[in-house]
Amino acid sequence: AMDVLVELGTGGRLRGCVRDAASGSAVAPFTVLVFERRASLFRPLQGSRSFVDASGCYTLDDLLPGPVAVVVSAPGYAPSAEVPAEVPASGEAVADAALPRGGRLTGVVLDAETRAPLGGARISVEGSLSEAASTFPVLAEAVADGQGRFTLDALPRRFSLSAAARGHHARVMGGLEVPPGGETGPRNGTVDPPPQGPKREQEGNGVVGGPGHARAPGPGVQDGDHDLG
Repeated sequence: AMDVLVELGTGGRLRGCVRDAASGSAVAPFTVLVFERRASLFRPLQGSRSFVDASGCYTLDDLLPGPVAVVVSAPGYAPSAEVPAEVPASGEAVADAALPRGGRLTGVVLDAETRAPLGGARISVEGSLSEAASTFPVLAEAVADGQGRFTLDALPRRFSLSAAARGHHARVMGGLEVPPGGETGPRNGTVDPPPQGPKREQEGNGVVGGPGHARAPGPGVQDGDHDLG
């Protein structure tokens, strides 16, 4: 028999503190997401972990050495911008993050044909953060009430939404904007009942950046029918 010796390195360490971008006060709880940072735009998620320390500080061990991009998400805040860091083979790297207050969007989800409100429709922000294993939601999401109304908080400045309802196509609405800590709405969004079963529709950059600032709606959407995207 052959004996095989496998030596495992301890991995690199990453530490940092999370602060409110406006006040500088500590933020807790929060989730730290570590993405591998490569030359391409592809950012594979290396790991994520939630923290509840009132100091707003964290430590992550056993990370693969190399360049990473760190994103921090916390309830009530927009996700941080990517913080670049270089995880060493031994020792530690520092990645502090400042979180801006998230924006708010209100709206109503309607059936595109009948204009009836769609209670129970699910609205969520699209993005790679959804891959995270987290104790707390890292991307905003909401369920419409019986009148199809919803409110999304903790939104980044620019984002895309996915709207889905039972018996209707899922629809992605891209290029939406809301200022940090600001609010936009109410906005109406429509989803189409499928003639031959569910499918997912991707819309173009038809957006509304705020009251009085509308851009052209996406393909197949008539003016006034779909203000969200």
